[in-house]
Amino acid sequence: LEHFKEPRLKESLLPYWRSLLKPGGIFRIIVPDAEGMLQQYANSEISFEHLRLITFGGQDYGGNYHFTMFSRDGLRTLLAECGFETKDYSAVARPNGDCLEMEIIAKKTGKPSD
Repeated sequence: LEHFKEPRLKESLLPYWRSLLKPGGIFRIIVPDAEGMLQQYANSEISFEHLRLITFGGQDYGGNYHFTMFSRDGLRTLLAECGFETKDYSAVARPNGDCLEMEIIAKKTGKPSD
């Protein structure tokens, strides 16, 4: 999700992906955990350059760009606005290479424009 601009996620991608699911269908999301990485930076566990690299991508080839970052509440709100129900995160601040990631399961609800 971080590889897309937020307006595109809201207006077309998330609604499209939702339309592919049956009612109650599962959408599993794993994205960089910006809160976890900012906490590492605040605790002097990583440098600013490392934080910049893992939050905005290496930008060394097409597609290696991050256009947005998500807070835990922000991602949950975005999903709800697009007709997904979420519960607790199944992972936060989980190491994935040099990055920390978070994982949440979203279910298709009976709202926006079924």
